[in-house]
Amino acid sequence: MRYHAANRFQTRLTASVDESQIYFDVESASGCPEVPFKLTVGTEIVNVIGVVGNTFTVQRGAEGTTPQGHPEGAFVQNRWTAGTYEDLWDGVDDLRDNVDDLRDNVEAHEANTTDAHGIDVIAGDLDAHKAETAENAHKVENITGLAFPAFQYATLLNSWTAMGDIGVRYRKNAQGVTNVQIFAKPNSTVDSTNNTFAKLPKGYRPAIRIAIPYHDGARGIVYNGVVIMTDGTVSLQKPGRDEIRADGTVSCEFVFIAKG
Repeated sequence: MRYHAANRFQTRLTASVDESQIYFDVESASGCPEVPFKLTVGTEIVNVIGVVGNTFTVQRGAEGTTPQGHPEGAFVQNRWTAGTYEDLWDGVDDLRDNVDDLRDNVEAHEANTTDAHGIDVIAGDLDAHKAETAENAHKVENITGLAFPAFQYATLLNSWTAMGDIGVRYRKNAQGVTNVQIFAKPNSTVDSTNNTFAKLPKGYRPAIRIAIPYHDGARGIVYNGVVIMTDGTVSLQKPGRDEIRADGTVSCEFVFIAKG
């Protein structure tokens, strides 16, 4: 089944739900993806199979997550998940199978060209199959180039602590697309003395300064809060204003093209 997605879609629950409830009432369903799609609330992933007004009908505990109660006001977000990644690669595998089938057909046509009668017709079919095979092989090659290797982990600075065995981790594919995940917390309220919490190594740094939103476990979304400098420094921007308490967390994921 193909799950749909929408950039930056998020809303909040307008009523609390227990671990068995299959209807989520939200502030607004405007801008949500076409069903079916996935939502993350807390540490649980759900599959949305119906939308009526501002009510989602969901399948609980998707992708091996545990159904749990969620309070009124909890964020509900359409995020990239491990299941989404696996679905992408299932599509790649299906495309590879199609390419293999086309190659088998080409070989079968080549075997039949020993019959001189009608050879022009067979040769024409053979050329068409070869062209289709080449086109599909090119598609596979392009998609395969998007694959990411395993994550590497940055050293956390200024007494920051990794959450969920993530902390700050990074990886880069053959096309230079760098994927960074952050899930960490400070040991004290953040100010200008401890707002820098990691540094990306050479080869994994952006060509220009970038700023991205993050989710604070104590406050919700903070826009343009995490800053990655061209020297790889990862910090919270303007910690005096966008303060994060010791009981908060920084959670986000993003991609960029690394500089050479």
